Amino acid sequence: MQDVTLQVNGQYHSLGSIPSLGTASVRVSPTSQTNPGANSQVAVEFLDKSGQRTRLEVDTYFESSYRGNIDIDVRDGEIMEVRDHAQPLWP
Repeated sequence: MQDVTLQVNGQYHSLGSIPSLGTASVRVSPTSQTNPGANSQVAVEFLDKSGQRTRLEVDTYFESSYRGNIDIDVRDGEIMEVRDHAQPLWP
């Protein structure tokens, strides 16, 4: 995937190019939740094989009080799996 960008609640984080079977990571610090009870605005954008910009919305939720990681597995231009390990700091 070329020119990969992670969008989190309106903030953009460039990941560059990710080779086949490769991984990339970025630390984000969301400043607020979007709407109470709604999913966070998380998306992966990249240039596909034909050079078209593709945007994939990620079905996950977190806000500024959460810590952890979220793994997003993208294959052949589709989200295959989301492993959400983000938890609030306090119960």
